[in-house]
Amino acid sequence: MRTRTKKAEGTLTFPPQPAERVRAPLERAALDFGEKWAPASEVLEWIRAVRTRFLGFNRAARVGGIPIDRVTVVSGATHGGKTLYLLGLLHSFLEAGHIAAFVDAEGTTPQEFAAELMGDIRKMPRFIAPPGVLTFERAIDAVSDLVDGLAKHRAQEPNLCGIVVVDSVTKLAPKGELDKVKKKHAEELTKGHHGRGRASVIQSWLDNLTPRLRGSNLAVVLVAQERDIGIDEGGKRPAGVADGTDWLEAGVKMKGGKSLEFDSSLLVRVTKSEPVLLDPNDKRSAVVGWKHRVRIRKSKVAHMDGYFSESFFHVSNGAGDTPAGFDVARDALAVGADVGVVALDGAWYKWKPRSGGATKKWQGGRAALSYLTKNPAALAALASEVADAIDLERGRVLQPGGLVARTEQ
Repeated sequence: MRTRTKKAEGTLTFPPQPAERVRAPLERAALDFGEKWAPASEVLEWIRAVRTRFLGFNRAARVGGIPIDRVTVVSGATHGGKTLYLLGLLHSFLEAGHIAAFVDAEGTTPQEFAAELMGDIRKMPRFIAPPGVLTFERAIDAVSDLVDGLAKHRAQEPNLCGIVVVDSVTKLAPKGELDKVKKKHAEELTKGHHGRGRASVIQSWLDNLTPRLRGSNLAVVLVAQERDIGIDEGGKRPAGVADGTDWLEAGVKMKGGKSLEFDSSLLVRVTKSEPVLLDPNDKRSAVVGWKHRVRIRKSKVAHMDGYFSESFFHVSNGAGDTPAGFDVARDALAVGADVGVVALDGAWYKWKPRSGGATKKWQGGRAALSYLTKNPAALAALASEVADAIDLERGRVLQPGGLVARTEQ
């Protein structure tokens, strides 16, 4: 048992006083440990992110966008908006002049849908995808080539970044596993052994991929499927499953194994929240879009606002005041009010453009949406100001290529 001794003249107390405890490590830090060691401040890196079109997500993630050099895992209920969110991430990179790669393992994303949200993808040479039937091995090779290719192209474009979306990682079956399932067929499927084998393959891949991402300028987004595990009569989850404070809903579990959680820097779950009505005060009003919830659980990026953080984005069907597709105007107004760029005074919306000019005033949300839709330059300016305000909250700044990083660099 440690006890404090009386301090005699010329002796030190035990344990040492705070000032003494600090001095000794500083002296040791001045020693030379050889070329294999360097100051941690020169080794540990600031998190860098690329802005996305989802302003609420950029703020909730606390890093201004989707982080690069890291793995993000996305899940969500069927028809909950995952593909909308993924295409939005891809388009965000393309708009900033970066590379966007889409591994459509499920083969269910039609070109018409992508074009409706992103525009004519035939005019986007930096939007790439691996052809043919995809096995896990082919997908691994494709991602590896993308890491190497980005490194080469950065010789000409130092700020070049990339994103690769794998939709979904749990649909990529290793060829060896497929052969095994073909042989045993119903018996193997019934026992579910192929699922456990797939989780092991995913873990092995992430063990090798995660270290390679350091300094790669690549954001890897893996989509994981969910399965319904049910709840008991009391409305509780089965034993061993987190309670309602978790980022998932009761009775839902993410497939693919624990490595997807351990190796990801962000866990993102996308679901439908509520319909957007033409007249928000009339529940019988026409539906003109949907509000989607993005729930974020961070493990290696920044703190969480509680157990998880939440944000929202809107999609329009074109029947209201905004065109079909991502409802950037509605997002900009909502998030702009949260960060103080847009002022709310009763039913009035007020915005003082940073570039100068008169303050814009609109009575009611529909008037504001109508103006911003008819004036794309004003909408772009508002969205940019909101994004800058989000970064300012966390001491971050926009750099060339839409890259967001800390101002201390």
